[in-house]
Amino acid sequence: MKKLLSISFYLYALLGFSQENKPFNLILTAGAIGSQVDGDMLGGYNKFGTVGGINLNKGIGEKSGIDFGLTYVQKGARKNPSNMDPTYYLVRLNYVEVPFMLSTNYKVKYRFEGGLSFAYLFKSHEESSQVGVIDNPFKPYDFCYNVGFGYRLSEKFYSNLRYSYSLVPIRDYNNNVYLGTFWTRIFNKGLYNNVLQVSINYIISPKEKSSE
Repeated sequence: MKKLLSISFYLYALLGFSQENKPFNLILTAGAIGSQVDGDMLGGYNKFGTVGGINLNKGIGEKSGIDFGLTYVQKGARKNPSNMDPTYYLVRLNYVEVPFMLSTNYKVKYRFEGGLSFAYLFKSHEESSQVGVIDNPFKPYDFCYNVGFGYRLSEKFYSNLRYSYSLVPIRDYNNNVYLGTFWTRIFNKGLYNNVLQVSINYIISPKEKSSE
């Protein structure tokens, strides 16, 4: 966790003090998440969560920029009981995440983004109706790719839709799990976070320096 924070502060400083002719924007992010865990034999973005954090945006051209931030993200999975199936399952995974994104604007209003993120798992909980609380730890880190689309609502606000998926398993399968075909064994090693995120973002731009 200390290493994650150290890297964050170092990159904040790097983005903030480089390219003085292109000052950074501070972006405050708040939103909601629908998530699932691929590989748990369930389906659907049924686990509701929240996301919030601070990002820096640094222009690298007329229309493009680099985004770097520190965010709190709630991921996981959920199966609710029903009349047909009274069983339930719940996974809560709370991460501190560092996203590093490249973005480009199209016709002022539209924004496209893609990049990677690194997250530290600081709290987790797993339970089911059959077992109760499950003591099977998840990996302490999550490394994801992200793609997204944004729409400018006003000069200071824009909305964003982002898709995120784990590049490496957050938990490996047990040795006795049958993985099927060769390609499944190569690309499907365990459980993976699968996340849809919707957020509202507030842009704080630095004041322009006086020429006097």
